[in-house]
Amino acid sequence: MAFHEGFWTVAGTAAPVIAVAIVIALGELMKELSRWIIWAERIEHTPEPEMEKIRKILRTQTRYTWPLEGLGLTNLLIQAVLTTVALVSLEDKANLVSPWLAIAAVIAGLALLAICSLSGYLMRMRRVKEMAKRGEAPLD
Repeated sequence: MAFHEGFWTVAGTAAPVIAVAIVIALGELMKELSRWIIWAERIEHTPEPEMEKIRKILRTQTRYTWPLEGLGLTNLLIQAVLTTVALVSLEDKANLVSPWLAIAAVIAGLALLAICSLSGYLMRMRRVKEMAKRGEAPLD
């Protein structure tokens, strides 16, 4: 396939933007998990059946958060490699890898970003709902 400088310029620009967005999304995800933990500690005086339900929800949130963090960090690595490949391709004026591989990396990066962002949002909505049941205002 012929070398296209414009393609590698766009790929090399998109990858760092996706990387920054995933850093923000992962930070929000961890912040939300922290809010769950703080809230659970704050309501220790809750009757045991209700407290056990909250502990179960917290365990579920924690179980799903760590794999998402791993996916997010993998995404950062993919975007760093894509940035490097784009820069080397521009320097050498040749395709270091197939452009289709670069396209796949960008699409995968956007998909993983969407999953992490949506998960953080859903986690927050569940916490707000649980707090509203108890007549509490959100911690944010």
